[in-house]
Amino acid sequence: DVGLMICGHVRMGYRKPNFRDLAADQSRYQRWLMRNETKAFYTPVFAEDLRQGSQYLLQAAGLGRLRPNTLVLGFKNDWRDGDMMNVETYINMIHDAFDFQYGAVILRLKEGLDVSHIQGQDELLSSQEKSGAKDVIVSMDTSKDSDCDSSKLSSKTTSLQNSPAAQKDDEDGKATTQPLLKKGKKSPTVPLNSSDQRLLEASQQFQQKQGKGTVDVWWLFDDGGLTLLIPYLLTNKKRWKECKIRVFIGGKINRIDHDRRAMATLLSKFRIDFSDINVLGDINTKPKKEHVAAFEEMVEPYRLKEDNM
Repeated sequence: DVGLMICGHVRMGYRKPNFRDLAADQSRYQRWLMRNETKAFYTPVFAEDLRQGSQYLLQAAGLGRLRPNTLVLGFKNDWRDGDMMNVETYINMIHDAFDFQYGAVILRLKEGLDVSHIQGQDELLSSQEKSGAKDVIVSMDTSKDSDCDSSKLSSKTTSLQNSPAAQKDDEDGKATTQPLLKKGKKSPTVPLNSSDQRLLEASQQFQQKQGKGTVDVWWLFDDGGLTLLIPYLLTNKKRWKECKIRVFIGGKINRIDHDRRAMATLLSKFRIDFSDINVLGDINTKPKKEHVAAFEEMVEPYRLKEDNM
C-alpha cells in the first residue's frame, strides 16, 4: 500500500514568476509535510488559471511508471452561488482527469477544507522556519570526579535535543538542570471564533485515531474498484482498524438476497472484510415529479444554451 502522493500548488498570475521565492516556498512546505508526517511531495506550478495548472500537473507529475493515477479535489461548497466561470473550471478539471486516464476523488467535509484564512497559520509556519536557534539550557554538574576537585563546578550548554540525557543525570542524582535562557519568542496566540475552531479541528481529524465506526461505501455501478479500494486501504491502517466497511449496492426488489450473496462472494474473493451489505431495491424507481422539477430548477443556470455555443 505504498504509493506516490503529490500535493500540487497552482500559482495563478500573468506576471513573470519569482523563481527564488518559489524555491524557498518549496523547501518550506516540504518540511511542513514532513513535520506533519505526510508522505507526499510538494509540487508548485505557475499557470494563468487553475485548470491550466492542473493540466500541467496531470501530465508531468511522477517519473516513469511511478506516477499518480488519482486526482483528489476538495468539494466546491459555493457551486450554487459562486462565480460561474470558477464552477466551469472546477467541472472541467474533473473531465480533464478522466481524459488523462485518472481516477477522481472528491473530498468533502461538513466544515470545509480551507484553513488558509485562519490568522496565525502562515506566521507560525514562518516562525518555525526562521527560529533555527534552539532553547539553551545550562547544566551545572556537581558530581564528584576522580580527575578534578569536587568543589569545582563544570558547566555545559546543551540543546533541547540533548535534554533527555540531562534529565537522566538528574534522576540519578548526578546533575541538576535548570533552564536559564530561552532564545526565540513565542508567537502571540490569536483567539479563534467557534467556526474557525471547528474548521481547524476538522482539518486534523484524519490525523487522529478513529474509534469504532462504519465506512459506508456506495458502489452503485462498476467503476473499476476504486470506490472499494480506498476504504479497504484505510481500514488496514492502525488509525482506522476499528472501523468496519458497510457496502450499499443497487439491485432489484425481487432478487435482493441473490444480489447480496453475489456481492458477498465478490468481496470474499478479494479478501475485503465487511460488516454488512445493503441492497437498494428501489434504486430504479422513477423519482417524483416535484423532485424532478426541483432538480431542473437547480441545474438550469448551468445548462448550455444554443445562444452561448
